Amino acid sequence: RQEIERVREEIEDKMREVLLKMSGFLTIGNGKNDGEVLQLLKEKLSEAREYVRLEAENHLTKEVTYDYQYFEMRRDQSKLLEIMAANLNEFRWDGEEMAILSEMFKQTAQQLAEQNTASQLIDEIEDLLEQFRERPLPQTRREFEKRAQLYQLLRDLKRFVQLKVDFFQTYGVHYFKKVGENYRPNNTNEHRCKNSSQNLTKQNKATIRVSDAIDPATLLDFDEENGVKTKDPHIWFDVAN
Repeated sequence: RQEIERVREEIEDKMREVLLKMSGFLTIGNGKNDGEVLQLLKEKLSEAREYVRLEAENHLTKEVTYDYQYFEMRRDQSKLLEIMAANLNEFRWDGEEMAILSEMFKQTAQQLAEQNTASQLIDEIEDLLEQFRERPLPQTRREFEKRAQLYQLLRDLKRFVQLKVDFFQTYGVHYFKKVGENYRPNNTNEHRCKNSSQNLTKQNKATIRVSDAIDPATLLDFDEENGVKTKDPHIWFDVAN
């Protein structure tokens, strides 16, 4: 298993390097790249597949299944990296959106590690897509074409991150069992609502916490796992009233 863990870290390092290069390309407005790191990434993914195959021949366990699915998820992500790299080749522009997109690629690189569920990152990308949709329409054909390219890059980045989110929703429990922790998913409705509220605050948009107007005495008690009484975090109401 040491070889599997080693190649896992090497794959993450290569993917992180690719994303940071893309971030740099967007910063300077020049996306030309030679694809060398992407080729090394493909080789590492093939190496990982072989290690998992050998491990499965000796020990067919849930951990081996997790490893197989993990590397398949990374393989799918690498294909998207190739698409984004191809779209960045010879790409030149100095629009304001470049800096915004560059920062998002950088954040994705920083949150690439195996244990990161990426659910908060997907919310941030969706918010950025919404901001792009609300921007004034391009005034020239060139602006229109470049805006479309940037928008497609962001959509591809969202697909890249969504692969990790989907993977953790299915196999996250196996990871936390592996490291000896309880799985506490952060993709619940409460978590997503919290992120949405925080993002609205960052955009200087007003939010109103309706629970402040409710008499605490009318709230339902809620039993935590440790037996400590608290209030039900959900607000229920009767539509008939």
